[in-house]
Amino acid sequence: MQCRNAREFFSPYLDGELSPAEREVFRQHLGECPACCKELERWRDISLALQGMKAPVATPPGFLAAANTRLAARQRTRPWQGIRRWVAAAAAVAVLAAGSLSYAARGLWQHLPAPVARVQQGDGQQLAVDNPDPAARPPASNLLPDSGHSQPVKPDVQQPDSGNPPGKNQLPVTAPGNGGGQPVTPDSGKPGQQPTRLAGGEPYTARAFLSAGRQATSTMIKITVDDINGTKAKALSLASSSGAAIQVIADQDNGQVKRVIYKFTVAESQAAALVAGLSQLGQVISKNTTTQDLTQQFSATLEQYQAKVAQVNAAADAEERAKLTKEAKALEQQLSTWEEETKQHTIILWLETK
Repeated sequence: MQCRNAREFFSPYLDGELSPAEREVFRQHLGECPACCKELERWRDISLALQGMKAPVATPPGFLAAANTRLAARQRTRPWQGIRRWVAAAAAVAVLAAGSLSYAARGLWQHLPAPVARVQQGDGQQLAVDNPDPAARPPASNLLPDSGHSQPVKPDVQQPDSGNPPGKNQLPVTAPGNGGGQPVTPDSGKPGQQPTRLAGGEPYTARAFLSAGRQATSTMIKITVDDINGTKAKALSLASSSGAAIQVIADQDNGQVKRVIYKFTVAESQAAALVAGLSQLGQVISKNTTTQDLTQQFSATLEQYQAKVAQVNAAADAEERAKLTKEAKALEQQLSTWEEETKQHTIILWLETK
């Protein structure tokens, strides 16, 4: 199990929703991955805190009657879609009433394959809509692939005649006549560096990864404040000015305590200043920074990846080649995830009223 797959198990594991086989595989991964263990502990702490806010969130007066009337009208015209919309609306109300971390954080900390119900405005009322068809997804946005951080990649397109060099985030350059599908690597022009081209298949060009030290650093800050709305605005302003990617993990109000939890992902060079600024927003209850050394895991996975690419290019059987290619891409994705995580600093900001 790769880390990007393990993250999908955090919430169902805490909710006791995993099957015995899934739970066993997940626990084996936790025994081998200190980084996932640490992140799971943060999930558990946040989940316990949110579960302590037991007061239900009341629906607005007349909401259920209006929703049922609207759904009944739509059900008469399109029965099957009406049933689906009723289920989607019930799920949305359950999220609002329960305030469960398994719903609040699952779609924010990871990319889930399961469809999620959405609510949109229509004729002045809230309408439950169908879950989007996986075959009709919108064009992919510039997000890092399955990193768990959902950090947007800033487009760095060179303007005509601007004189500026291309940015590092531009798409890989494709060499003319190489099949249109393989990026040019630093060593692609050197003799003896091209993989052997097999009949009936394009060679798999390995992505270059530097075998350097890899450390993933995270900081968690818990702060109590008097004016949580004003503090939220200040926190978001600080994060935006530092270029951080912003995710809302939870935003709760049980009538007694208001609580909001953010996840900021920022370049390591900006992390110290952002942590210092956030620490001035109120009374700091706790603050701790942890660093996980992923160097050994990265190096071992890099060796597996390079060996797997060699097997792909040596495979003569098409079915075997496809299987090996899939395995190589999975290893490449894991290395890419670690590479991005170790370039950035994760900050969990926990705000709550006194």
